[in-house]
Amino acid sequence: MTMESEQRLSSSDSTIVGIVENIRKSASDSWNYRGLELSNEMLVLLISHPNIDKAAAALDVTIGSLADPRDIPGIAHFLEHMLFMGSSKYPGENEYSKLIVGNGGYSNAFTSDDHTNFNFDINPSLLADALDIFAQFFISPLFAASSIDRELEAVNSEYETNLFKDTWRISQLEKSTSDPKHPYSGFSIGNRESLRIIPKQRGIDIRQVLLDFYKTEYSSNRMSLAVLGNQSLDELQSLVIKSFKEVQNKNLEKPKYPSDPYGESKRKTICYHVPVNESRQLTINWVIPDQRELYYCKPELYLSHLIGHQGDGSLSSYLKTLGLAIELVAGESHSAPGFNFFSIDIQLTIEGLNQWERILYSVYQYLAMLRKEGPKEWIFNEGKNINQMEFQFEEKGQPRHIVSNLAGRMRDYPLSECLSGPYEMREFRPDLINELLNEYLIPTKMRVFLTSKKFLSIATEKEKWYGTQYKQEYLSEELIKQCETCEINCEFYLPTPNQFIPTNFQLFSKKKNLARPQIPTKIKENEYYRLYYAEDSFYRFPKAYIYFEFRNPLVYVDPIHSNLTTLYVELINDSLAEFVYPAQLGGLDYELYDCNDSIQLSISGFNHKIKELLNIIIDHMINIKIEVEQFEIIKEKFKQSLQFFRRCVPSTMAKFGLTYLTAEYDWNNNELLSCLDGTLKKVNFEKKNFFIFLCYDITMHDVESFITRVLKHFYIDSLMYGNLTKNQAIEYMTLVEQKFKEKSFYQPLFPSMWFNQRELALPNGCHYAYTMFNDAYKLNAIIIYLQCFQETPENNALLGLFSYLVKQPCFNQLRTKEQLGYVINSQLWRSCGVQDFSVTVQSARELGYINQRIELFIGSIRDDISTMSDELFKKQREGFIVKKVEVPKNMHDQGNQFWSEIINHQFYFDRPPLETEIIKALERDDLLRFYDHYISPRSIYRRKLSIHVNPSSFALQMQTDETNTVENKDELTDIIHGESSSIINKEDVTVTTETSHETIQSTEQSPIIDKSTETENILAKQEIDLPEQAIEYMTLVEQKFQEKSFYQPFFPSMWFNQRELILPDGCNYAYTMFNDAYKLNSIIIYLQCFQETLENNALLGLFSYLVKQPCFNQLRTKEQLGYIINSQLWRSCSVQGFSVTVQSARELGYINQRIELFIDSIRDYIMTMSDELFKKQREGYIVKKVEIPKNMHDQGNQFWNEIISHQFYFDRPPLETEIIKTLERDDLLRFYDHYISPRSIYRRKLSVHVNPSSFALQMQTNETNTVENEDELTDIIHEESSSIINEEDIAVTTETSHETIQSTEQPPIIDKLTETENILVKQEIDLPEFEWIDNVHIWKSKLLCYPLAQSYEKLDVPVLYKL
Repeated sequence: MTMESEQRLSSSDSTIVGIVENIRKSASDSWNYRGLELSNEMLVLLISHPNIDKAAAALDVTIGSLADPRDIPGIAHFLEHMLFMGSSKYPGENEYSKLIVGNGGYSNAFTSDDHTNFNFDINPSLLADALDIFAQFFISPLFAASSIDRELEAVNSEYETNLFKDTWRISQLEKSTSDPKHPYSGFSIGNRESLRIIPKQRGIDIRQVLLDFYKTEYSSNRMSLAVLGNQSLDELQSLVIKSFKEVQNKNLEKPKYPSDPYGESKRKTICYHVPVNESRQLTINWVIPDQRELYYCKPELYLSHLIGHQGDGSLSSYLKTLGLAIELVAGESHSAPGFNFFSIDIQLTIEGLNQWERILYSVYQYLAMLRKEGPKEWIFNEGKNINQMEFQFEEKGQPRHIVSNLAGRMRDYPLSECLSGPYEMREFRPDLINELLNEYLIPTKMRVFLTSKKFLSIATEKEKWYGTQYKQEYLSEELIKQCETCEINCEFYLPTPNQFIPTNFQLFSKKKNLARPQIPTKIKENEYYRLYYAEDSFYRFPKAYIYFEFRNPLVYVDPIHSNLTTLYVELINDSLAEFVYPAQLGGLDYELYDCNDSIQLSISGFNHKIKELLNIIIDHMINIKIEVEQFEIIKEKFKQSLQFFRRCVPSTMAKFGLTYLTAEYDWNNNELLSCLDGTLKKVNFEKKNFFIFLCYDITMHDVESFITRVLKHFYIDSLMYGNLTKNQAIEYMTLVEQKFKEKSFYQPLFPSMWFNQRELALPNGCHYAYTMFNDAYKLNAIIIYLQCFQETPENNALLGLFSYLVKQPCFNQLRTKEQLGYVINSQLWRSCGVQDFSVTVQSARELGYINQRIELFIGSIRDDISTMSDELFKKQREGFIVKKVEVPKNMHDQGNQFWSEIINHQFYFDRPPLETEIIKALERDDLLRFYDHYISPRSIYRRKLSIHVNPSSFALQMQTDETNTVENKDELTDIIHGESSSIINKEDVTVTTETSHETIQSTEQSPIIDKSTETENILAKQEIDLPEQAIEYMTLVEQKFQEKSFYQPFFPSMWFNQRELILPDGCNYAYTMFNDAYKLNSIIIYLQCFQETLENNALLGLFSYLVKQPCFNQLRTKEQLGYIINSQLWRSCSVQGFSVTVQSARELGYINQRIELFIDSIRDYIMTMSDELFKKQREGYIVKKVEIPKNMHDQGNQFWNEIISHQFYFDRPPLETEIIKTLERDDLLRFYDHYISPRSIYRRKLSVHVNPSSFALQMQTNETNTVENEDELTDIIHEESSSIINEEDIAVTTETSHETIQSTEQPPIIDKLTETENILVKQEIDLPEFEWIDNVHIWKSKLLCYPLAQSYEKLDVPVLYKL
């Protein structure tokens, strides 16, 4: 609608012909608005508020793909792309994006049937500059010939990205099977064939077509502009007039299209459609009148509400009860001026597919009920009240989305109602409702689409552009007649009045005008839960956002439990549908989902009835009653979602692969599928008829028993945020607690089970690669992932600024210039408290080439940063700060931001201002140092993991005409390289090839964890070589378990042994334990060294052998520290260290000092040992090493230890002996200096102290004998030992960073730290202070783990790893 319905005002500025000041807005909306009509008939909406921290603008043209020339489909979309490629005033291709992205902004555009919409957001201070460049799109675009070929490839890449998405395929099928004379039947997106190959064959100049389309279809009288900024309305008005007054008005007519896109011949038809992904769906479409001018009546909304209702008496409820449907959605869709659609989409069960005609009949039974009941004004008024409520309390979204939506609808409503128009329902028109029911939603005007892979055998036709297989035929006249004359079904009736519509909108907070939202504080904590609360005083809406995380690692402990959790959650969601639907209509919503180690619940919306909804959801979680049919339907739906994985977009698949590889533990889709419904997996090794069966069929009983187990122990983290009081927050939390306890659930979680899982640390210099296969797309995808460091505010600021600086150049180089593909981005990647930098490309190009181009770009980053001017660097940094401090635009986003801090265990609720201060201090050199260490291809510290997604053989065998190829690919390559060679010179970057490469390669059966190099089938050989009795005994065990339906194959990642934590270099940890019986103390000093290998074992073994006797002689014989004294090597989880143990009545500080003095003397002992003695000692150790066990029991235990420790060196003694023979004194000294010496900065020390508890000390004193004159004994010992250990010879560094942690006699409660005294008493020498370990679980959470045994590569890995 134009300004005709508005007041026209004369203006001193002839550019403005009308102003609208009285734009209707809600009482809660503090923004200022002004509408304008310029002399060129462009409509403008100005939006102003001084506190806006992100400016935005959008221009919408009321022309889209329906206006494409019939012989060149996709030209409107292609034109949208080309307008970004420079103008006469700003000819640079990336000038616009460089300004936007470099100043905290984002830009985008889209083409629909009847609209083309361009939008951006940016730092408000640069709005004027951005508007000026933006306006030139519509004044003097270049359409440079040099850009056309490359941008056409971007359009084609976008097409290829969507090629195997069922939503795009069914949409195009519906268009292609419409009336071929109607513009609706066209191909909207365009591709290489429609925009290059066919025009070239016909001698058509595509550039001229672009120019002609722009000239004949783009005009200011078809344009609407919305601008949002912190400037005043007058200032915004001046900016708009200055930039947009030159847009030409060609006085083009308002587009309007024929009213019937189907035509008589296409009605009463059914189209059997074969999807890419396993799905079953019934869609019914009707053409209805375009009633946008009656926006204030909304008859189609009335019918959408009733037909799509999910409560009692609804069509959805009825079909679900019969087991025919999973989900039903109904509603109208505005397509274009002149016509509209009404659709019902029903997701079917297997039985529903078989009975689709019955479902169709039921639809018309429901419509018959609506006709009989007639339109009800109370239902209309209920919808009217909901709309008014939503408009009154509508929260702001992202600025770019706000202006994009407003610009797109400004011509659909009077300008004064451009905000309120979509919510207006001021006139009840039963005649219009009846007209739709009686004249349009009738059997003779419907089209039916039935989707299933079942139709592959009959789908003999193929849609031209997407290659979708289908068959279209007329519905039987008998079925049409039945639907026309259907009887009323008593199961259908109108809904009752909605009790969830809120009526109380009181705001509890009295605070106003805050600069930022208040941050959460912890208001209650016990062993069951922890509650965070934040009152809203910033947004001031009567809404609340409440979150719960029910944490129990059992939910993700293996693929079976992961599946059980998903099924449990989906069964709850399904059972809640009817109960929750009224609440959703009343402005409340919820999400219940499983997430690794927890189940999460969030409820949001108007706070008045939020407690009632919480009560319903928790009741269903606890008291769910599962029906057999419901279980099978949900299980089948889940199975479909897992099967979809191998057909998802390749770049999405690559992201999953990255998470799968770097997570401490994760389950891939093959593992999940194998233990869902008993799907058989078998592998034939080297054609030896050796098969493995991986299968588990989850039953309803499994889920029921799982619910009891999972709800027995869990811990809740909760956040209550918004318009609610502290007492209400505690009340809601108490409600949840009591509900679970009523059912005898809810025991406290064990402390170590609360922590999040961790990300694997890749080794320095690695270059891992992992391959996955996609069954749908002929596109490749690659993610190059460079692991950096843990999340801290300092690290976040550094990596964030680096990623921000790189983002636009990456897109400009790899997509705009090189056109590697449509999906291209660089970003920081955060997971499990670790962050990294990654580059993602999805492309038709070969991945080796793509990898090279990405690496060449990465290699060029240093020069880009180092040659950047100081002024530009500061502007970029300021742009990132603007982006960083941007306040979330609504309570929903702010609540999610707070919740993310809690579930990620970061708790930086004030993160934006905190990191902003760090960013302000960052300089260019900081980024260069970061780049040189973590990112540069030349860095020896770089840790690279590449995820490659390739088309599978199945995808490659699909019909070749679904993906068009470039007619002359070499020519295109020359074009791209000719323009990009000046940007990145190959000679400037040398990607190191000296890094050892470990190719983690996959077969098409989706690899599982370990390297996929070929190995011998040892298990198969064992069946041949082993004595028959051994096999007989093993078979007996197997059969016994299988008789009871036990003994399913193990999941591969669960076979490996536990790993040992890596102590950090230079640490000096200490941990205290208490003993209730003895008055003796005990100490173990453990010096962690390295992993178990033959070489390491030989070295540490010889060292320990040499030291053992001197240790006993010094600390026991001479110093008499106690009776139990020994030194030894310590092996655990394939890691080994050196330890000294002393049990004594002496004070442990003193004992620690004496041990350290002895350890310091070891070097001199080895150094001064004669060559002859050293050789004798070494020979003595060899004799000990090669000694054969004296009995079968000891020999068997020795063999068995090799197996259970996953070492498999059954011939260990002779192997290690050969290594020992080569060891010299210098080898031991180097080992000592690095790992053992108190002076070493690499030494990793952990001391375990055992003291008598208070209970032991209160026992009778005569149970423990004490020295009669301890001082006299001490003097004797010191006098004898002074010649052996000179205390002045040692100076132990005290510069170690100290982490003060302590232990109590009671196991600590989760995350509970207590202050502790330093129990060490400084005595004769300076030793570093202990870093006392208080909370073991927190301490462990900070440490890395050693890799598992390196010998896995060469030795016996179970056969299940070959799957």
